[in-house]
Amino acid sequence: MRFLICQKCLKGGLLCESCAKVVGEAGIKESEIKMMRKLGKVLKKYEFLKDVEIKRTVDSENMVIIVTDSDGASLLIGKDGGMAKKLAQDIGKHVRVVPYSSSTEEFIRNLFHNTHILGVNIVYSDGGKSYKIKVPRNEAASLPIEPEEFSRMTSSILNEKIELVFV
Repeated sequence: MRFLICQKCLKGGLLCESCAKVVGEAGIKESEIKMMRKLGKVLKKYEFLKDVEIKRTVDSENMVIIVTDSDGASLLIGKDGGMAKKLAQDIGKHVRVVPYSSSTEEFIRNLFHNTHILGVNIVYSDGGKSYKIKVPRNEAASLPIEPEEFSRMTSSILNEKIELVFV
């Protein structure tokens, strides 16, 4: 299991100098480091996950989003979602595993894999670039997370301003 921070820092305490630099550059918050530490303890017992790289984690009230590479995503999800269910039981929250993509649009489509996305619009303004994700109004109730929580979580991962719009 590989994280953005080293194994020594993953076990607890203060971050070493190199990990502190990585955390600062990536914009990782303390809550994310806590979740990485918790995941490190939970995933230690699954030997077949030793090569999975966890790129980011975002923790909310009732869900944890784990961002990993595409090979790691399939291992963390498991056959018929079995591994993700075990992780959810161990952590005590719903787990959503998302493969990382450098494309904002592709990452969002991966996050909402079963929701129809009508479009991803890029809006340029004086405040910079932002994204508006268009989702059918009738699917608002079936979204895996609340729109405000989605905006906070995706903005944290991608360092972009992202908003859900129901049409």
